[in-house]
Amino acid sequence: MRFAIVDDDRRDREHLAELLREYAAVNRMELETDEFPGGRELLDAYRPLAYAAVFLDIYMDGMSGVDTARALRELDRRAPIIFLTTSMEHMSAAFSLHTYDYIEKGTPKERLFRSLDELLNVHTRLLNTPRLTFVSNRTEIGVSYLDLVSVCTVGRNYLEIADAEGERWKTRLSFSSVEKELSRDDRFLTLMRGVIVNLDYVEDMGEKQCVLRGGGTLPLNIHGAKELRSCWRNYAVRAARAEAESDRRRRQ
Repeated sequence: MRFAIVDDDRRDREHLAELLREYAAVNRMELETDEFPGGRELLDAYRPLAYAAVFLDIYMDGMSGVDTARALRELDRRAPIIFLTTSMEHMSAAFSLHTYDYIEKGTPKERLFRSLDELLNVHTRLLNTPRLTFVSNRTEIGVSYLDLVSVCTVGRNYLEIADAEGERWKTRLSFSSVEKELSRDDRFLTLMRGVIVNLDYVEDMGEKQCVLRGGGTLPLNIHGAKELRSCWRNYAVRAARAEAESDRRRRQ
Protein backbone atom coordinates (compact mmCIF):
# COMPACT_ATOMS: atom_id res chain seq x y z
CA MET A 1 0.00 0.00 0.00
CA ARG A 2 1.22 3.49 -0.88
CA PHE A 3 0.18 6.66 0.95
CA ALA A 4 0.61 10.37 0.24
CA ILE A 5 1.29 12.72 3.16
CA VAL A 6 0.60 16.41 2.50
CA ASP A 7 1.63 18.81 5.26
CA ASP A 8 3.67 22.03 5.29
CA ASP A 9 5.24 21.01 8.60
CA ARG A 10 8.14 18.62 7.98
CA ARG A 11 8.07 17.27 11.54
CA ASP A 12 4.38 16.40 11.24
CA ARG A 13 5.03 14.62 7.93
CA GLU A 14 7.84 12.60 9.45
CA HIS A 15 5.80 11.76 12.56
CA LEU A 16 2.90 10.43 10.49
CA ALA A 17 5.24 8.47 8.24
CA GLU A 18 6.73 6.83 11.33
CA LEU A 19 3.26 5.89 12.63
CA LEU A 20 2.38 4.38 9.24
CA ARG A 21 5.58 2.32 9.28
CA GLU A 22 4.70 1.11 12.78
CA TYR A 23 1.24 0.07 11.58
CA ALA A 24 2.77 -1.74 8.62
CA ALA A 25 5.20 -3.62 10.85
CA VAL A 26 2.44 -4.72 13.24
CA ASN A 27 0.32 -5.97 10.34
CA ARG A 28 3.24 -7.50 8.42
CA MET A 29 2.54 -5.55 5.28
CA GLU A 30 4.57 -3.54 2.81
CA LEU A 31 3.96 0.18 2.89
CA GLU A 32 5.46 3.19 1.10
CA THR A 33 4.91 6.92 1.63
CA ASP A 34 5.38 9.99 -0.58
CA GLU A 35 5.65 13.29 1.27
CA PHE A 36 4.55 16.66 -0.13
CA PRO A 37 5.00 20.10 1.53
CA GLY A 38 1.80 21.46 0.00
CA GLY A 39 -1.33 20.78 -2.01
CA ARG A 40 0.05 22.14 -5.28
CA GLU A 41 3.01 19.76 -5.13
CA LEU A 42 0.66 16.82 -4.62
CA LEU A 43 -1.61 17.82 -7.51
CA ASP A 44 1.33 18.35 -9.88
CA ALA A 45 2.58 14.82 -9.21
CA TYR A 46 -0.76 13.06 -8.72
CA ARG A 47 -1.88 10.12 -10.82
CA PRO A 48 -5.30 8.45 -10.35
CA LEU A 49 -5.26 5.23 -8.32
CA ALA A 50 -1.65 5.86 -7.23
CA TYR A 51 -2.41 5.92 -3.48
CA ALA A 52 -4.38 3.79 -1.06
CA ALA A 53 -5.08 7.05 0.80
CA VAL A 54 -4.06 10.71 0.84
CA PHE A 55 -3.41 12.33 4.25
CA LEU A 56 -4.10 16.07 4.08
CA ASP A 57 -3.34 18.77 6.62
CA ILE A 58 -6.15 21.34 6.52
CA TYR A 59 -4.20 24.42 7.67
CA MET A 60 -1.35 24.90 5.18
CA ASP A 61 0.32 27.99 3.74
CA GLY A 62 -0.86 28.60 0.20
CA MET A 63 -3.41 26.03 -0.87
CA SER A 64 -5.53 24.78 2.04
CA GLY A 65 -6.31 21.13 2.60
CA VAL A 66 -9.98 21.63 1.70
CA ASP A 67 -9.05 23.36 -1.58
CA THR A 68 -6.55 20.61 -2.32
CA ALA A 69 -9.20 17.94 -1.69
CA ARG A 70 -11.65 19.77 -3.95
CA ALA A 71 -9.10 19.83 -6.79
CA LEU A 72 -8.10 16.23 -6.10
CA ARG A 73 -11.72 15.14 -6.54
CA GLU A 74 -11.54 16.42 -10.13
CA LEU A 75 -8.64 14.05 -10.79
CA ASP A 76 -9.79 11.02 -8.83
CA ARG A 77 -13.30 11.01 -7.37
CA ARG A 78 -12.74 7.87 -5.29
CA ALA A 79 -9.35 8.66 -3.75
CA PRO A 80 -9.65 8.05 0.03
CA ILE A 81 -8.84 11.38 1.71
CA ILE A 82 -8.00 11.53 5.41
CA PHE A 83 -7.80 15.00 6.91
CA LEU A 84 -5.39 15.59 9.77
CA THR A 85 -5.98 18.86 11.63
CA THR A 86 -5.64 20.72 14.90
CA SER A 87 -9.33 21.73 14.87
CA MET A 88 -12.68 20.12 14.03
CA GLU A 89 -13.91 23.47 12.64
CA HIS A 90 -13.89 22.34 9.00
CA MET A 91 -15.40 18.88 9.49
CA SER A 92 -18.65 19.67 7.63
CA ALA A 93 -16.77 21.09 4.63
CA ALA A 94 -14.44 18.10 4.66
CA PHE A 95 -17.19 15.48 4.63
CA SER A 96 -19.06 17.33 1.88
CA LEU A 97 -16.11 16.26 -0.29
CA HIS A 98 -16.75 12.61 0.58
CA THR A 99 -13.74 12.51 2.86
CA TYR A 100 -12.80 9.08 4.13
CA ASP A 101 -11.92 10.29 7.64
CA TYR A 102 -11.14 13.37 9.75
CA ILE A 103 -8.62 12.94 12.55
CA GLU A 104 -7.30 15.54 15.00
CA LYS A 105 -3.55 15.78 15.32
CA GLY A 106 -2.39 14.51 18.68
CA THR A 107 -5.14 11.88 18.79
CA PRO A 108 -3.83 8.56 20.20
CA LYS A 109 -2.35 6.41 17.48
CA GLU A 110 -5.01 3.75 18.12
CA ARG A 111 -7.54 6.09 16.48
CA LEU A 112 -5.39 6.29 13.34
CA PHE A 113 -4.79 2.55 13.37
CA ARG A 114 -8.52 1.87 13.61
CA SER A 115 -9.09 3.98 10.49
CA LEU A 116 -6.26 2.16 8.72
CA ASP A 117 -7.80 -1.21 9.65
CA GLU A 118 -11.00 -0.29 7.86
CA LEU A 119 -9.09 1.19 4.95
CA LEU A 120 -7.16 -2.06 4.60
CA ASN A 121 -10.45 -3.98 4.52
CA VAL A 122 -11.76 -1.65 1.82
CA HIS A 123 -8.53 -2.04 -0.16
CA THR A 124 -8.86 -5.83 0.04
CA ARG A 125 -12.47 -5.64 -1.18
CA LEU A 126 -11.37 -3.46 -4.09
CA LEU A 127 -8.76 -6.00 -5.11
CA ASN A 128 -11.45 -8.67 -5.04
CA THR A 129 -13.97 -6.66 -7.08
CA PRO A 130 -15.00 -8.52 -10.27
CA ARG A 131 -13.71 -7.34 -13.63
CA LEU A 132 -15.32 -7.36 -17.05
CA THR A 133 -12.81 -9.01 -19.37
CA PHE A 134 -12.85 -8.74 -23.14
CA VAL A 135 -10.56 -8.55 -26.18
CA SER A 136 -10.05 -5.28 -28.05
CA ASN A 137 -7.56 -4.86 -30.89
CA ARG A 138 -6.22 -8.35 -30.12
CA THR A 139 -5.43 -7.32 -26.54
CA GLU A 140 -7.12 -8.75 -23.47
CA ILE A 141 -8.56 -5.99 -21.28
CA GLY A 142 -9.95 -6.20 -17.76
CA VAL A 143 -12.03 -3.34 -16.33
CA SER A 144 -13.03 -3.39 -12.67
CA TYR A 145 -16.74 -3.08 -12.05
CA LEU A 146 -15.86 -0.01 -9.95
CA ASP A 147 -14.41 1.77 -12.99
CA LEU A 148 -16.85 0.48 -15.61
CA VAL A 149 -19.15 3.36 -16.59
CA SER A 150 -21.18 2.04 -19.52
CA VAL A 151 -21.60 -0.66 -22.14
CA CYS A 152 -23.30 0.32 -25.41
CA THR A 153 -24.02 -1.46 -28.67
CA VAL A 154 -22.36 0.23 -31.67
CA GLY A 155 -23.09 -0.93 -35.20
CA ARG A 156 -24.30 -4.47 -35.66
CA ASN A 157 -21.55 -6.56 -34.13
CA TYR A 158 -19.68 -4.46 -31.58
CA LEU A 159 -19.95 -3.15 -28.03
CA GLU A 160 -18.29 0.05 -26.80
CA ILE A 161 -17.07 -0.18 -23.22
CA ALA A 162 -16.24 3.04 -21.35
CA ASP A 163 -14.41 3.46 -18.05
CA ALA A 164 -14.06 6.25 -15.48
CA GLU A 165 -10.77 7.48 -16.93
CA GLY A 166 -12.37 8.20 -20.30
CA GLU A 167 -10.99 5.13 -22.03
CA ARG A 168 -13.21 3.45 -24.64
CA TRP A 169 -12.80 0.05 -26.23
CA LYS A 170 -14.66 -1.82 -28.93
CA THR A 171 -15.18 -5.55 -28.63
CA ARG A 172 -17.18 -8.29 -30.34
CA LEU A 173 -18.77 -9.55 -27.11
CA SER A 174 -22.54 -10.01 -27.42
CA PHE A 175 -24.70 -7.57 -25.50
CA SER A 176 -26.79 -10.36 -23.99
CA SER A 177 -23.73 -12.09 -22.51
CA VAL A 178 -22.46 -8.88 -20.90
CA GLU A 179 -25.93 -7.98 -19.65
CA LYS A 180 -26.26 -11.39 -18.03
CA GLU A 181 -22.92 -11.02 -16.28
CA LEU A 182 -23.47 -7.46 -15.03
CA SER A 183 -27.05 -8.11 -13.91
CA ARG A 184 -25.62 -10.03 -10.94
CA ASP A 185 -24.33 -6.71 -9.55
CA ASP A 186 -26.98 -4.17 -8.47
CA ARG A 187 -24.89 -1.17 -9.48
CA PHE A 188 -25.58 -1.89 -13.17
CA LEU A 189 -28.88 -1.02 -14.86
CA THR A 190 -30.04 -1.69 -18.42
CA LEU A 191 -31.44 1.59 -19.74
CA MET A 192 -32.69 0.08 -22.98
CA ARG A 193 -31.72 -2.75 -25.29
CA GLY A 194 -28.05 -2.15 -26.03
CA VAL A 195 -27.26 0.31 -23.18
CA ILE A 196 -26.05 -0.51 -19.65
CA VAL A 197 -24.92 2.08 -17.10
CA ASN A 198 -23.12 1.94 -13.76
CA LEU A 199 -25.43 3.79 -11.34
CA ASP A 200 -22.45 5.09 -9.37
CA TYR A 201 -21.76 7.40 -12.31
CA VAL A 202 -25.29 8.72 -12.85
CA GLU A 203 -25.84 12.42 -12.14
CA ASP A 204 -29.49 12.59 -13.16
CA MET A 205 -32.08 10.60 -15.05
CA GLY A 206 -34.77 12.33 -17.11
CA GLU A 207 -37.53 11.07 -19.37
CA LYS A 208 -35.34 10.69 -22.46
CA GLN A 209 -31.74 10.42 -21.29
CA CYS A 210 -29.42 9.54 -18.45
CA VAL A 211 -26.92 12.26 -17.46
CA LEU A 212 -23.49 11.04 -16.35
CA ARG A 213 -21.24 12.61 -13.73
CA GLY A 214 -18.58 14.70 -15.40
CA GLY A 215 -20.64 15.14 -18.56
CA GLY A 216 -22.08 12.90 -21.23
CA THR A 217 -25.48 11.29 -21.65
CA LEU A 218 -26.94 7.90 -22.51
CA PRO A 219 -30.35 7.19 -24.08
CA LEU A 220 -32.97 5.31 -22.14
CA ASN A 221 -36.27 3.57 -22.81
CA ILE A 222 -38.76 6.43 -22.62
CA HIS A 223 -41.62 4.02 -21.94
CA GLY A 224 -39.80 2.73 -18.86
CA ALA A 225 -38.30 6.05 -17.74
CA LYS A 226 -40.34 6.24 -14.52
CA GLU A 227 -39.27 2.76 -13.40
CA LEU A 228 -35.63 3.43 -14.35
CA ARG A 229 -35.59 6.65 -12.30
CA SER A 230 -37.05 4.75 -9.37
CA CYS A 231 -34.31 2.09 -9.61
CA TRP A 232 -31.63 4.78 -9.70
CA ARG A 233 -33.06 6.70 -6.74
CA ASN A 234 -33.44 3.56 -4.63
CA TYR A 235 -29.85 2.60 -5.39
CA ALA A 236 -28.62 6.10 -4.51
CA VAL A 237 -30.44 5.99 -1.16
CA ARG A 238 -28.92 2.60 -0.28
CA ALA A 239 -25.45 3.82 -1.27
CA ALA A 240 -25.83 7.01 0.81
CA ARG A 241 -26.96 5.02 3.84
CA ALA A 242 -24.02 2.64 3.52
CA GLU A 243 -21.60 5.56 3.25
CA ALA A 244 -23.14 7.31 6.24
CA GLU A 245 -22.88 4.16 8.33
CA SER A 246 -19.26 3.75 7.33
CA ASP A 247 -18.56 7.37 8.32
CA ARG A 248 -20.29 6.84 11.66
CA ARG A 249 -18.14 3.81 12.48
CA ARG A 250 -14.93 5.66 11.61
CA ARG A 251 -15.83 8.59 13.89
CA GLN A 252 -16.54 6.37 16.90
